[in-house]
Amino acid sequence: MKEKYLGIELGSTNIKCILIDENKEVLCKASYTWENKLKNGYWTYELDEAIEGVSCCYGKLRDEYEAKYKKKLDYIDSIGISGMMHGYLCLDKDKKALLEFRTWRNLNTKNASRELTSLFNINVPERYSISHFYESFLNDEKHIDKIRYMTTLSGYIHFLLTGEFVLGICDASGMFPISQGKYSDRCIEIVNKKLEAKSYSTRIENILPRPLLSGEKAGYLTKEGARLLDKKGQLKAGSLFAPPEGDIATTMVSTNTLKSGRACVSAGTSIFTMLTVDKKITNVWKDVEIVKSPTGKDTVLIHCNNCSGDINSWIDFINSILQMFNINISKEELYEKLFSCGKKGDIDSGKLLTVNYLSGEHITKIDKGLPILLREDNCSFTIENLMSSLLYSMFTTLKIGLDILREKEDMEIESMVAQGGIFKGVAEEFLGAMLDTKIVTYENADSGGPFGMALLANFVRKNQGESLDDFIDREFPFTKKEYVPDEKKVSQASKYMERFYKGIDLEKRIENLYK
Repeated sequence: MKEKYLGIELGSTNIKCILIDENKEVLCKASYTWENKLKNGYWTYELDEAIEGVSCCYGKLRDEYEAKYKKKLDYIDSIGISGMMHGYLCLDKDKKALLEFRTWRNLNTKNASRELTSLFNINVPERYSISHFYESFLNDEKHIDKIRYMTTLSGYIHFLLTGEFVLGICDASGMFPISQGKYSDRCIEIVNKKLEAKSYSTRIENILPRPLLSGEKAGYLTKEGARLLDKKGQLKAGSLFAPPEGDIATTMVSTNTLKSGRACVSAGTSIFTMLTVDKKITNVWKDVEIVKSPTGKDTVLIHCNNCSGDINSWIDFINSILQMFNINISKEELYEKLFSCGKKGDIDSGKLLTVNYLSGEHITKIDKGLPILLREDNCSFTIENLMSSLLYSMFTTLKIGLDILREKEDMEIESMVAQGGIFKGVAEEFLGAMLDTKIVTYENADSGGPFGMALLANFVRKNQGESLDDFIDREFPFTKKEYVPDEKKVSQASKYMERFYKGIDLEKRIENLYK
């Protein structure tokens, strides 16, 4: 009987799961759609829905497996959970949430981020868990002394399924600074002294999950966890678990970019790029982060809060018009047709400009999401030019962040592996032109996160001392496609960026009207 490995990822718009065998063949997959909500001033996901979504997603996968193979799915050899990194998820002694889960999308922690960056001499972004914790501390929020567990979304689901309060080292590095495989003693001491000064009994090291490297055993599926995952009640306990990780780790695994010098980009509601480096960053840059890879190596990260949200809204709007006339087109076909229209836009996108900020954006210092579409009086307002502008706008802020590495740190990025559901033949051309970089995609580009987690689940079971870097390099099953942007496309993107900077200035002025 073939061994089975399950990867589950709680993404920003979908919860996905993939079941693979020991040959890395996908046996079946499923998804569950969900959305964040703006509640009481915070972007959040309901934790009850996270649990329900994971269970529903697994149920779909189980039913598909049994229909396809005519066998009962009652045991899985190894499982891995991944999810959106960072944010603020706090539990009390009874493992109950103390407040609504505050996601990475919230930018209410500027004071904490600024102060911690100065105290640590390390860039501590607004979305990191310690920034949310410290902002709550600065604001004297009453829940601080009730916290017994602080974790991420992946760590929370893993905790429910296994009872183990642990976290993969990559995800952990987005909670609190990591040094030599553990939370930084120096930074712990700094935070604890601040807590003591206000007479808090909480100690930061006591509420953080234990960080684990890839390949370390992270627990086993309990009977309670099996019942939570499989409502049908046929899944047996005992499955081995990989350390729960964030979407940064699974992207690096599923794009085979763990080895030094390799770069990747993941695009969805947000967009981020990673580069594993041997060279140290010389300065503390507010928009350049240093996180850990799943193997504990330093990884440069550029993270932007906004990517596909605005273009998704436009496509939903266009779809609603079609439905008024009883024209029903599948979402997949609609995306394909409209993205293809973008390739036919004028060289200047018809003088259109879009700023795609559904939420605030730290890189350009925008606090509130205010999507903008600008048209000059003599513009060519066509669907082709609209889509061209929207496609470019997804990658503008990422370019601003990457230019810091290129211009200030003298880093060369010759190619980049792109992953995300938008990369199906068109978006990668706009990304390549905007970044002036060769773009590589693999056939798993639209489902790489849960697949990467399934590979980590496979690795934890098969690990016999080999490094994850070498294991993935040897076992990686996909062939690649490459797109090399020509000078004309790069020039076109560069001119669009000139207009985008003006759009950001306007965004800041409009933002003041809403304060």
